[in-house]
Amino acid sequence: MPESTATAPVLDAPATAPTETTGAAPVLELRGISKRFAAISALSGVNLTVGRGEVHALFGHNGAGKSTLIKTLAGAETPDDGQVLVNGVRIDVSNPRGALDAGIRVVYQELSLFGSLTVAENLVGSRSASTFVDRAGMMRVAKEHLATMGLEIDPATTVEQLPLGEQQMIEIGRALFSGGRIIVLDEPTSALSPGETRLLFRLVGEMARQGITFILISHFLDEILENADRVTVMRSGTVLSTLDVASTTAPELIALALGEDSGVLAGTYSDVASELPEPKAGPVVLAARDLSVGSAVSHVSFDLAQGEILAIYGELGCGNETVGEAVFGLSHPTHGELTVLGHRLARQSPDELRRIGVGYIPADRRAALALEQPIYRNMTLAALRFVSPAVLRPGKEKSLASGLIARLGIRGATPALPVGNLSGGNQQKALIARWLIELPKVLVLGEPTRGMDVGAKSDVLRTIESIREQGVSVLLITSEPETALATADRIITMSRGAITHQFAGASVTARDLVEAVS
Repeated sequence: MPESTATAPVLDAPATAPTETTGAAPVLELRGISKRFAAISALSGVNLTVGRGEVHALFGHNGAGKSTLIKTLAGAETPDDGQVLVNGVRIDVSNPRGALDAGIRVVYQELSLFGSLTVAENLVGSRSASTFVDRAGMMRVAKEHLATMGLEIDPATTVEQLPLGEQQMIEIGRALFSGGRIIVLDEPTSALSPGETRLLFRLVGEMARQGITFILISHFLDEILENADRVTVMRSGTVLSTLDVASTTAPELIALALGEDSGVLAGTYSDVASELPEPKAGPVVLAARDLSVGSAVSHVSFDLAQGEILAIYGELGCGNETVGEAVFGLSHPTHGELTVLGHRLARQSPDELRRIGVGYIPADRRAALALEQPIYRNMTLAALRFVSPAVLRPGKEKSLASGLIARLGIRGATPALPVGNLSGGNQQKALIARWLIELPKVLVLGEPTRGMDVGAKSDVLRTIESIREQGVSVLLITSEPETALATADRIITMSRGAITHQFAGASVTARDLVEAVS
């Protein structure tokens, strides 16, 4: 890992900080970790060894198992099999307490700081507040702790006044101050500027040299190659390889992460090209011009033509989901213009946009479904004015649902069955059915194939194709390159809230897409 020129702070950590695990017990070891969710294997026999003072990166495409592995390590998910050892001692990860007692902390992408409280209150609040009986004492301890991290931040400042990069550092400081010695950083720089990113990794480097261990989850390969000691590549819930960063390259990591089974839907293996057609010349139904939405989307411009499928591909947190939310009125532009079906959007509500012909399916399908309600009620929710304009007519709703169940191949389902009883793939089909009774003119589809088996993915993609054939324009939001390649007419790639490339009328591979956002 590159050396920093900053003066190293002093923590209550060992004087030596080996990053090699040879010859001594590693600080963290995972042995045979497996986890299943119904029929889906999220983790399968995962082994991982991390040394004290090491920055160890996890790299893999969406669905590789990184998030489930971290949740297991933190005690948020109980493994079906396997062991977690810290300093050679097995710990209990059936609940978060065991992980916390072992010094494991996770700094998630969405920060958990209290913006209206001071830096000191956020740092000290991670320990027993009864330790400090006066504000001056709390400020003094916080200042001392900030100094050990090499941070010149006034502890009396409220967190919401700090730039996002410094907030991220305070989050790490809170993890350290609360006893953390193994810190997991989950996509820590997805919303940071280049300058803030450099400051963050300078801090990580200093802490690592004093014996703090970091597990870095990032899809930015330059960050991994510049700041990590080793990188473990995951795919489909398994560990493929652990490599020394000094002797590997970005193309090697991409090739490992994609593998030969990355394109089972459309034959789009990492180096096999998918032919994108020439852009459609039809009327424009959706236009973004220099669109910004807070800090999530920055100066994005694109058009969607009538009857076209436009995919916006990027890793989770890249900003593509926010673009989709803006089209449906769930987020509002802070700069630029967004025009849908001739209407310039300002602060229109989802109800208003639905009335003019915009449909929306979010990435989190379970949040959009009433899981305890029957399938037929979930399917007819967006078309009640068409199905039951005056009073509810359950008989008609069930009849329509029966036809949609058969059309979409939702096997073993009846209209009255609670939608929560369905598999993830069939829940997605039920959600798509919501927009098939009264077709919209523009449909925003968020992660339509995430977490599905191959058969369910193929069914959903065929349904998307049939929707397009009926004249619907589709904005496809996805973090799966094979999904974009299997169905899109054009593909836009996004990273850090901005468009990085547009693919149209050319041969494109999954590797091309991943490299465009890495």
